[in-house]
Amino acid sequence: MQSRAEEVWRVIAQVGLYEDSSPVPPASPLPLALGEELVPEVINGRLAFYGIYVNHISGPAFSITLQNNYGDKINLTNVKCV
Repeated sequence: MQSRAEEVWRVIAQVGLYEDSSPVPPASPLPLALGEELVPEVINGRLAFYGIYVNHISGPAFSITLQNNYGDKINLTNVKCV
């Protein structure tokens, strides 16, 4: 996502997302930790592109809620894949 470069975005809620560093199957994936900080990938003057790498198991729905240091929130969801 794109936002102001001085912002700090963190995961405050999530369902169905797992750490990018999770072990490979058949081991169970590690749930994405709350409080994890998004990384500003590209800074272009006063704006930055923030990103986070996660794993998602194909099929079930997922959602993630992000909040910045100013209290702004973003919620992203998808529907169950059939």
